[in-house]
Amino acid sequence: MLYDTASTTKAWWRDPAVEFAAGSLGGFCAKFVEFPLDTVKVQLQTQAPRGGRGGSSLDAFHHIQSLVVREGPAVLYRGLPMPLVGTMVEMACLFATFGQVKSLLFGRRTEPLTTWEIASAGGVSGCFISFILTPIELIKCRMQVTTKARYKNTGDCIAQAFQRDGLRGFRTSIHRRDAQFPRFSTCGCFLVKGIVPTMWREIPGTASWFATYHVSLDYLRGDKADKKSDWDVIAAGALSGIAYNGAFYPADTVKSLVQTHPTHRRSMDVVKEVYALHGVGGFYRGFPPTILRAIPANAVLFYTYEEVRDFLSHVFQ
Repeated sequence: MLYDTASTTKAWWRDPAVEFAAGSLGGFCAKFVEFPLDTVKVQLQTQAPRGGRGGSSLDAFHHIQSLVVREGPAVLYRGLPMPLVGTMVEMACLFATFGQVKSLLFGRRTEPLTTWEIASAGGVSGCFISFILTPIELIKCRMQVTTKARYKNTGDCIAQAFQRDGLRGFRTSIHRRDAQFPRFSTCGCFLVKGIVPTMWREIPGTASWFATYHVSLDYLRGDKADKKSDWDVIAAGALSGIAYNGAFYPADTVKSLVQTHPTHRRSMDVVKEVYALHGVGGFYRGFPPTILRAIPANAVLFYTYEEVRDFLSHVFQ
């Protein structure tokens, strides 16, 4: 058989490959589910709020209605190609990295990891994945908040981002600070513009995401430690999405504002400005659609991930 040699030699690539494939397909399915509400979330985050409020569910649905009436249903999926591919890469790398970090930090122990150990591995994985996410989300956010006339397509958005915030600007930011670039930082390069708030979100967020999923799944399985039902996975996935998005949403708002602003702004400047103008509520614009999308998206993600992983593990055993 095709995998006899790999099985007898305990191929080093087998577990990472399974995690990579399962995470990739999970991310693909989840992105289709969540993207329309993600578009609404980004637009609510980056527009001026009324009365300093963080936004309500009614605001979100009114915004969806106005978008569809004004530009058609396709507007809710504007900019999808880049984040779709990006999410597949992100989830593939995240699950593969999480597995490798667990092995490096804690070895291949037979006993279950503690919640703190899972969270630690998740945090390290989140730090790594931030460098992949930052340029992907910059393009996604810019496509989501602009009109049809601004960018012809995703490729045009990438070209304009590179032209405006490219590697030349990155070198300039390192070697000089003059009147032309009074607040220019290393985040000027579009590959890392918004990396700081992305890490604010991803390191603790990914830690809580993995920890919540594993704790919830263990609780729901109860005495059936070696078995898990589909509904256990779906419920645990939904809870992990709430934990990730609910606790660290302000960092996501700061990231969106940094990445969609036409000039180069420091993350702390954005934090101070939002708080001064709108108070705490300013950091929670677009929060309702975020939670609404997080529940089904993460349920679908983990369900797909577990199914694909179980299938591939059986194939490669």
